[in-house]
Amino acid sequence: MPIFAELPASVIIRNDTGYQLDELYMAVEGSEEWGDNLLGRMPLRNGEQVAVNLPEEIEDSSIVDLLAVDDEGDDYLKSGIDLASESNIILFTFDDFAGSQSDGYGDDYDTAYAEDYDNGYDDGYMDGYRDAFKEAFKEGYSKGFSDGLQSSGNQRDQSR
Repeated sequence: MPIFAELPASVIIRNDTGYQLDELYMAVEGSEEWGDNLLGRMPLRNGEQVAVNLPEEIEDSSIVDLLAVDDEGDDYLKSGIDLASESNIILFTFDDFAGSQSDGYGDDYDTAYAEDYDNGYDDGYMDGYRDAFKEAFKEGYSKGFSDGLQSSGNQRDQSR
């Protein structure tokens, strides 16, 4: 009787990211070597699934990490997947989004600066949106309130 659970020969990868996956890599958990693209030249469209054979280097471990790359260069990461578990279907969704491989600015671009800028921009945008909404609400509320007073005054005048 084996001590370890037997690994399947293949797993089913399902793409529900909303994007086409062009690359798929599998590695023993914690490894820095991803190996070959398991999809080869066949992209995995959104809503589709494919059976992929486990790479030879996975045979000694049941816990793996998976990296998928979509057609825009964005990464999707699943870590600590137990291949010996009951299900051999691995689902990639947008929740697995891990970022972009390419920011389009080249190697000299400071990504920390970009993240700080983006976060600040988003915060400023949301603050502006909140302020505009508050002002619109106040204006609408006060106009509605004064219109309501006028119409109730008109009703009183008509009842005399």
